[in-house]
Amino acid sequence: MRQYRDIPKLEPVQKRIAQIRQAQEQVRLAQGKGRQKLETLETLGNWKQIAINLERSDGYGQRIQEITDDYRRSKPLKENQIKAINYDFSAYREQRREAQVQRQRQQEFSL
Repeated sequence: MRQYRDIPKLEPVQKRIAQIRQAQEQVRLAQGKGRQKLETLETLGNWKQIAINLERSDGYGQRIQEITDDYRRSKPLKENQIKAINYDFSAYREQRREAQVQRQRQQEFSL
């Protein structure tokens, strides 16, 4: 019979366990968001370097810096900004591919 009398005593413990689990889940989600933010900031830094390699204007580079600063202040990226990032990354990959083809041609020609 004693077991049944102890059940009410367990309710605060069970509530506390539930609170701890909820807190752990919130920490896990926050860590995931933090990791995602770091990855996005890395992408934005790469974007600025790619813009330099693509010989974009100084104003373009300054705008990338403004976007990066806004993102650091938790302002989300806009759809047109994401499109610009993707466009520049694609243009950079194409530029590198063309340069590689050019180098291969030069090597073949020099043989």
